[in-house]
Amino acid sequence: MPEAGPVCPACGSPSKLVGLDAVYGPKYAGRGNAWACERYPECDTYVRAVDGGAFPFPAGTMAGRRLRGLRMHVQRALAGLRLSLPKQRSRIAQILRRRPGDISVSRLNEDECLAILRVLAPENMTAAGAKEWVL
Repeated sequence: MPEAGPVCPACGSPSKLVGLDAVYGPKYAGRGNAWACERYPECDTYVRAVDGGAFPFPAGTMAGRRLRGLRMHVQRALAGLRLSLPKQRSRIAQILRRRPGDISVSRLNEDECLAILRVLAPENMTAAGAKEWVL
């Protein structure tokens, strides 16, 4: 079992376990935990923690503001398809050319999110290209 949380992908600092209220605000007090960069809030990178018994594990990969926004846009684009979760994963797997069992929006990186959004929500892409996604 791991003894520490994930390393921050943005700055390389270790992460620390904090209450959800530290990242989502006071209404989330007592509702669980998150792994946040040790430098949070200066480095705005975190991921929700899932109770794994003796050790809370990350519910996905740590993400900064931009990646969290892209993941939310992917979720909204998928919701617009009105597909079941297995069919959503299958559609993402087709776009990314991966197996459906390996798909979780909470683990997508920025390039993967942008690839999905180019297909599912092309009307939201700017003329300048995918890197100019408006959040």
